[in-house]
Amino acid sequence: EFVILMPETGIAQAQKAVEGVREAVSKSPFNFNGEPVQITMSFGLTEFRTGDVGFEDVFQRADDALYQAKQQGRNRSVVAPG
Repeated sequence: EFVILMPETGIAQAQKAVEGVREAVSKSPFNFNGEPVQITMSFGLTEFRTGDVGFEDVFQRADDALYQAKQQGRNRSVVAPG
């Protein structure tokens, strides 16, 4: 898992950016031992909110959204509710 911080980027812009990366990766030809392998990515997105006590709140929301994306079938992005 990786964390990507996008300062001064709204949630809609962030989702558009990660969707572009996700689509590009899923369409890229990868091979392992001469066999084609499809690589996918899932993203959980959130933004800093009033009332966040620290980074832990933000990371927990993003992590929850990531696991929701995985539960929904992977290869997608999910924005944390709220």
